[in-house]
Amino acid sequence: MTAPVESIFFGHLAVEAVARLAMPDPVFRVKGCTFAVPQDGQTPTLGGPNTLLRDAITARLEAERAAAKAPAA
Repeated sequence: MTAPVESIFFGHLAVEAVARLAMPDPVFRVKGCTFAVPQDGQTPTLGGPNTLLRDAITARLEAERAAAKAPAA
């Protein structure tokens, strides 16, 4: 089973493999760091995957807001 963040990155055509690992953080004690391996011949950039991640988070928040506003059945 693929975790949500990895699933989002796999939606980018230039990404071949993704891994999310824990790393120490002085404020939060631990945070996630995502590593992506580009497809052969692709140049890694932050624009594409970051846009996918932002859009997925925005869609999820909008769905949660809509569900919270929906009248109870």
